[in-house]
Amino acid sequence: MVGWHRVPQRVRVVGALIALYLLWGSTFLGIRLAVETVPPLTAAAARWLLAGGLLYAFVRPPGGSTWRAWGGSALLSVFLVAASNGGVTWAETRIPSGIASLGIATVAPWLVVLDALRPGGRRPTAITVAGVVLGMLGVASLADPRSPVDPVALVVLLGAAFAFAVGSTVARAVPPSGSAAAATARQMLAGGALLLALGLLGGEAPWTAHPSTTSLLALVWLALSGSLAGFTLYGWLVRSAPAAVVGTYACANPIVALALGAAVLGEPLGPRTLVAAALVVAGVGLVVLGPWLAGPPRRKVDWSADGVDGGADDGAGRGGPGRLVGGPGAPAAQAR
Repeated sequence: MVGWHRVPQRVRVVGALIALYLLWGSTFLGIRLAVETVPPLTAAAARWLLAGGLLYAFVRPPGGSTWRAWGGSALLSVFLVAASNGGVTWAETRIPSGIASLGIATVAPWLVVLDALRPGGRRPTAITVAGVVLGMLGVASLADPRSPVDPVALVVLLGAAFAFAVGSTVARAVPPSGSAAAATARQMLAGGALLLALGLLGGEAPWTAHPSTTSLLALVWLALSGSLAGFTLYGWLVRSAPAAVVGTYACANPIVALALGAAVLGEPLGPRTLVAAALVVAGVGLVVLGPWLAGPPRRKVDWSADGVDGGADDGAGRGGPGRLVGGPGAPAAQAR
């Protein structure tokens, strides 16, 4: 059997990308199946508490984390886990999983807007601005009064995307205390605890629920595959491929989610949904690839070694202009 280290780097990157597309694209279906018989905030809490507990058991710093580290992670978890993933999970009790994926794809345009507004932020290129406009037009078409999409759920969904973008922007400015993996685990645990508390305050009574086997398996899938495996793959990809290549997951997720929703749940794919999907995916693609299209790489990407540097700048994945928010040094909740 050929060792993993002997597989060409390009092949490894392509394989990891396909796996990430499927893992993160399937989370919207997993959420929809979970909330069929489990209250939404309780379902979200269970997912993140399970994922965070398993991850923290492996990456717990010697002597444990400080109260200051827990406090910083808890603050970020308000945006990155509770408001974002909690909002998505609640929204999927009222809208199809594929539509939810389109709403969350607006994280990318929101990041561009917030980055331009922050002190010392970067002005977006014309291509990036075009991507933002296209993405927002796609979402606006879903908000049309003639659309069957629940307007309250759509507003909550867009609020969840905005919350994740805000949290990601803050996380970029405030490096995690200690290892990035430990910070992510703390965010998962703190966010899960907050979601559980919010669910109880909102009247959810998990002890009276009768979860189906499908819902329970969906929660396990979300915790192990969507959170832990997805985070691991994404962290490796950010270190091993150009930022523009890794960022294609944001374009692929809605496509995978729409296809799975239609195939498994029979969610309708009418003309309005397809047009909205085309606009959103095209817009996100321009946002992700905008910096690269505006300025070609300064040097050829070396795919032969682990830890490839390249893309629109030599700092891709390390905090430079091409860095993807949510990399190993940033939150991994990804709002989904």
